[in-house]
Amino acid sequence: MKIWRKLLCAGLSAALVCSLAGCKGEKIQKTAEVEGITCTVKVNYGDLDLEGLLQMPKEGAPSVELTSPPSMKGLRAELQSDGIHLSYQGLRYTLPAEKMPITSFAQGLFEAMEAVKTNQSGTQKGDSVCYNGECSAGQYEMTVDGKTGLPTALALPGIGFSASLCDYQ
Repeated sequence: MKIWRKLLCAGLSAALVCSLAGCKGEKIQKTAEVEGITCTVKVNYGDLDLEGLLQMPKEGAPSVELTSPPSMKGLRAELQSDGIHLSYQGLRYTLPAEKMPITSFAQGLFEAMEAVKTNQSGTQKGDSVCYNGECSAGQYEMTVDGKTGLPTALALPGIGFSASLCDYQ
């Protein structure tokens, strides 16, 4: 089972890198829809393969609640002004980003999504728009559906993070 998971993860990562590497094209002014969204996020982060529900409300705290792997199901990370709030099975902790890898993953995800809101200049590539920029988690690369403006992929190469976003609600 682990080999299948690693092969699937490697395949998804390779597809993401190939799609992001192809982000050369015509510069356009277009807004990415990163507020008021709820979707499934599938992440490869270091040695972790994670899946969860990402919520980026127009008002309030962004959050991600893991649904996979089973050992982390129900772990919720929420970005607040005083740090990342982690909750799991009734326990709640507030931690700075550098204390745990899962916190760095959540903070990097939230910060890149926030940074794209101010990055209105993307590069048209086929039916997608690519955004490149920097946030405190490092350089990010986001691919957005050119028609809906919804993110489809996000990478933070400096922390070994890649994600696909799908199943918008």
